[in-house]
Amino acid sequence: MPPPMAPPSAPPSSRVVADLGVDDRDDAWRILRGYLHVLRDRLTNDESAQLAAQLTHLIRGVFYEGFDPGHQPEKIRHADVFLARLAEAAELPDAQQAAPRGSRLHARALQAHHRR
Repeated sequence: MPPPMAPPSAPPSSRVVADLGVDDRDDAWRILRGYLHVLRDRLTNDESAQLAAQLTHLIRGVFYEGFDPGHQPEKIRHADVFLARLAEAAELPDAQQAAPRGSRLHARALQAHHRR
């Protein structure tokens, strides 16, 4: 069964905004997009497709935005490098702000996966 389709203008839920510790939905979108792009760029094309298949249509579109299928997966071996990339992609001032937000997004993804 395909994931439910959200309306194109649907913002992240209030719960996601609160979980990320941000003040508004624009910030939540920026952080979510940055997280998805940094994660996507670490995966092979096959892994990206498998992950994207589990996302809603709207989030899948965000995930694939700007995707280059000819890329080689970026090998990030350390959490601090991943967080620095997240801070850059999400336009956060520094990696310290990326750490709790990235962890929260990852935890929410795991919870959603285990509910299936």
